[in-house]
Amino acid sequence: MISEKQILKVSIFGKDYSIATDENQEHILKAAKLLDDLLKVIANGSSTVDHKIVVLAALQMATDLVKQKNFNDILEVKVNELVKLIDDSLIVC
Repeated sequence: MISEKQILKVSIFGKDYSIATDENQEHILKAAKLLDDLLKVIANGSSTVDHKIVVLAALQMATDLVKQKNFNDILEVKVNELVKLIDDSLIVC
């Protein structure tokens, strides 16, 4: 089943955007707010031009994403180890 794209309106760094997406509306709105907030924080502490602020925000978000992926990878290994321990203990019983 193909889901239809919806048009969402978001405001990021003082500009309005219409986004056609089939993603969860709440996720898009939260992501837009996260980006808007991050751009404002970076802009307040910087005298750089707009496009550099956007690049810095993208870099920060990408860094956070990499950290989260690494954390998820570690959790996956731990879960697999625990599942193996449980399986092994069930075999012994």
